[in-house]
Formats: sequence, C-alpha cells, structure tokens
Amino acid sequence: MTQENLLLEIAWIVKTFQENDGLSFKEMNQMWVDDETFSGGVEMVYANFHRHLRDLDKSLGILITYDHRRHKYYLVNKEPVRGRELLKWLFETQFTTRSLSKLISLPDRVSLQQFSMGLHVIDDIVDAIKYNKVLVIDYRAQGHHEFKSHTVWPYGLKMYESRLYMIAKLRDTLIPFELDRIKELSFTGQMFEMPEDFNIHDYYFHFFGVFRDENIPPEEVVIWAFDNENRYLDELPLHHSQRKINRKTAEKRGYHEYKLFVSPTNDFIGKVMSRTDRLVVVRPQWVVDKIMKRLDNMQNNYKNITMK
Repeated sequence: MTQENLLLEIAWIVKTFQENDGLSFKEMNQMWVDDETFSGGVEMVYANFHRHLRDLDKSLGILITYDHRRHKYYLVNKEPVRGRELLKWLFETQFTTRSLSKLISLPDRVSLQQFSMGLHVIDDIVDAIKYNKVLVIDYRAQGHHEFKSHTVWPYGLKMYESRLYMIAKLRDTLIPFELDRIKELSFTGQMFEMPEDFNIHDYYFHFFGVFRDENIPPEEVVIWAFDNENRYLDELPLHHSQRKINRKTAEKRGYHEYKLFVSPTNDFIGKVMSRTDRLVVVRPQWVVDKIMKRLDNMQNNYKNITMK
C-alpha cells in the first residue's frame, strides 16, 4: 500500500467514526466499499484496519475502541485532537482531487484557483521538519529582486491565503518563508534540537494570518458586520476566538456585533479592510485610527488618478 493510500484510509476511518455513533467492522467495511471514490469498490483488510487503530492511538492520541457487548467500535473522544486537523485536510484534499479527476476530459467547465505549494521543495522540507535537519535555502523575500542564502531550522508548515509557508528559525527568530519563493535548498548534514514544547497551533493562537508581531499583544477587538456579512462570518470566522454578541441598529442600518481576542497585526487589519464596506472595527481605538489613516491614503491615491 502506498503512503498516500495509507493516509487516505486512516483519514477516512477517523471521519467515518466521527460521523457515526458506533460501527461494527462489517458495517464500516460496507460503507468503505460503497464509497468507491476512495475504495475503488475493494474491501478494507481487517488486519490493516487494526494496524490503523494502533497508529492513530500511538501517533495522534485518537482512540477507537471495541465494545464486546455491542460488537461495535467507538471513537472515544470526538472533540478536536492534535493532528486530526491535518487528517481532515488530507482527506478533503484527496476527496476533492479524486472527484475532480472525473472531469479531466471537460477542462472548459472547471475553474480553479492556483495554490502556491512549493512543489519543487516540499518533499525536502517535510523531511527536514520530520528529522530536525538544518537547511540552507536561497530565498527571495517579497519586494526584493535578489535571492539571499539563509541557514534555517525548519519548525513546521502553515497555510495562509492559498500559500504554504515554512516556519523556520533564522538565528534567534522564527520567520515564515513562502515555499514558492525558495529557489533551491540543500541539507547541511547537521541536526538541530527541536524544543519539546513547541506547538504551531499555540504559536499562532492569538494571531491571524502568518506574520506574528511580538510588539502587538492580544486584546479584545470589536467589529460590526453590516448587511449579510454576518452570515459570512458565522460560516467562516475570522479567528477561533470570535463570538457573536447581538444584533443592533445604527443610522437605520442593521448590524451584528462580534468580539474577538486577537493580536490585530497587519494581516488581520488587511483582512478586515478587504470588506470595509460591510465590516468595520469599533475598538480598540488605535486600530480604528490605523484603518482610517489607510483609508485616507487610499482616497488620496484615487484623487490623484481623477486629477490626471
């Protein structure tokens, strides 16, 4: 079995037990066979199933146990578990890929957004992250024309706005390096010591986007969503701390109020400004002032255009 198919089976198992309250192997196997997009109509091997259960418990702490009285398997904890997010992403990506492959003969009827994945370096970066290998990368930062060589310690990966970033230590600072901006890389043959307590989810817990700023501490941010923007925010929250407070009216225009506890960095401000006509920041005042200054600059730029 290929590594791709192995991960696919594991991700499918987790998703299936999350969506069902107890299944016998026979029931689960029939669901697997019926889901031909993944199984190809071929049954799952019983021994493989139990090996997947051991791997899930050992590697991710995801426990699926067998109830001898009911003769069914149960997912012990359906709450989010470390690593389950990656499994979910892998499963959904594979599902989408396999489904869209059926339309390969109809390219004029499918329009997709290009993802920046850094395919030319991703395998080596994943290897470096897994085994704590020091890398030398030739990297061109945004706004620069020349590539510079950096020796880095790769800690992890993060996706943001359809781009994949390597979060790596450069000297004493963790920096996000966009994979598509890496021209080439090489291994130094050295290893680095990975901090045992590092968790990329904790590292970005109070931040939006990929760029952190230690000079901007997290604080309560209040935003108003006008028109139907609240539906968008309810379906796709700006941040995991987002909470809807209530619905109000301002100048005959209804809005919904939300509160977040986040570090309002440039990534966050840029996201809010991308929907400025329907989304406004109310507090803190310094964020409001910063947005107003950017809007003034934008207005002046448009005035210069109309004067020509």
